[in-house]
Amino acid sequence: MSVYDVCIIGAGASGLVAGIETGKRGLSTIIIDKNKKSGKKLYATGNGRCNIANAVLRADSYFFNEAVSSVISEDTAEMLRNYFLELGVPFTERNGYFYPASNQASTVVWALKDAAKSYGAEIIEGTEALDIKTENYKSDESGDERNVYEILTDNGVIRANAIILAMGSPAAKSSGGTDEMILYKIYDSLGLKYEKYRPVLSPLKADVPQELNGVRTPVRIKEYDEYGELQLLTGILSGIVIFNVSYYVKEETFITLDLIPDFSIENIVESIKAAENALFRRSDTAILNGYVNDKLATYFSKKISPYISPDERFHNLISIFKMLKDYKVNVSPMNDYERSQSAAGGILPDMINLSTMLIRDNESETSGIAVCGETVNITGKCGGYNLMWAFASGIKAGKGILK
Repeated sequence: MSVYDVCIIGAGASGLVAGIETGKRGLSTIIIDKNKKSGKKLYATGNGRCNIANAVLRADSYFFNEAVSSVISEDTAEMLRNYFLELGVPFTERNGYFYPASNQASTVVWALKDAAKSYGAEIIEGTEALDIKTENYKSDESGDERNVYEILTDNGVIRANAIILAMGSPAAKSSGGTDEMILYKIYDSLGLKYEKYRPVLSPLKADVPQELNGVRTPVRIKEYDEYGELQLLTGILSGIVIFNVSYYVKEETFITLDLIPDFSIENIVESIKAAENALFRRSDTAILNGYVNDKLATYFSKKISPYISPDERFHNLISIFKMLKDYKVNVSPMNDYERSQSAAGGILPDMINLSTMLIRDNESETSGIAVCGETVNITGKCGGYNLMWAFASGIKAGKGILK
């Protein structure tokens, strides 16, 4: 009976670097992936350019999880720059965002696959893990007995002394996401504690009127102090700023949009007073359009009551500017994995020795199971943070397994 040292389940970002590291150590390694192409999700990251890492690391770059600091530090982006340079992939940097110099995600995928194979890892595509059992195995050579993991796949059984779970999450299934129920079945079979998945980094349902469809505008979301470009679609809010906020929106609620984030009310009052003569020459919409998109200006100008005097008009305009700076919108989660870039949930960090990514064992603090990437309940904001976590945790898992 053939038994590999390590079976890595998932040939995405974390699984491929884990395979490189186990191969470097001379461990016989097999990497299996349910997709017909390894690294399928990687091809879609960064709009096809593959945002590998982000040098700008803030306290809120990852959601509600102090555990990430055991794996990600201010040096991680530079570590990955050097790691990929050794694989033949130089980086370019834009405002802290690291991309391959080719601006093609395929460059990264090919380099990872070539490196894993060069170190002896066997990559089997189009093979999905369905369950994992632990069996007692007696060596024909030494007669020793030990536990072996039996990975039940749709193409037969694979046996290994250790496993690395790098299966990703249910997000973006058409781009390589894993079936949610299969993940839970494997976690349950191995006795792993986890939080159930939910789609995040996605648009939000919202009561956006058709008149505002297609608007792109800067915004600050007051409840979460998130700043960025907002995209308004009929019934939907989108844009990176919304993707980041979507993590917090678990049920119907409201958020407050500051649609003129770069100006205070005091600034606006002074500006309008300085252009007092323009009030007589220009329409309400035109005055509002000096600060916001024309569709926003038209929509909000309809809210101005008819005025009798210039003074009344001035105060009505200021009231509308205050609405624009404090615009409450009812929102709710999309609950659509296909429209989400990531999924919150997965194996709880408390189960993991984060210096090795090994599942903790009650007896020895080590085991034959390591986890990495989206399999762990750690989610970063948009901007390369999730890929940076995948690569950094995958490297640790490959170095820590069977140590």
